[in-house]
Amino acid sequence: MELSKSLTPLKQWYCDYCGDVIKSPEDGMLEWDNIELTASNYRIVHGKWIGSCRKARNQQNLSDNHLKHFLGSDGLMNLLTHFYRYNLKDELELIEIIKRLHIQYYEEGKVLLEANRELEPHLDPYGIGELYHHDLTYLIGRYK
Repeated sequence: MELSKSLTPLKQWYCDYCGDVIKSPEDGMLEWDNIELTASNYRIVHGKWIGSCRKARNQQNLSDNHLKHFLGSDGLMNLLTHFYRYNLKDELELIEIIKRLHIQYYEEGKVLLEANRELEPHLDPYGIGELYHHDLTYLIGRYK
């Protein structure tokens, strides 16, 4: 995972397959497994057309869409409708995706916290992603 370069908040993410930076919303997809309207395994990944990320994808039960459809207020509404449209195996999984796509600095700060957990045990002590803006900017300032 490329941690040396800062991400552009809400425009770049780490790929859940290869760990490299998704450089723009146009380069990324949101994928999830969808079996008989039961959704699980949400992930932010490079689009299939990005040559550097060649993770084989099980197409049989795959649902996906471009990241741009999940950004901004309409994108948030699209994500929130998943709570009603699908039976979710793990609601917290979708909540984590919402944080990654909608909370400024969350993507980068969460990764930095995980890499430095032993140095920052007071931040998110329950491991639920309870990271506020000042926590996230602190992590980025300290570890970048």
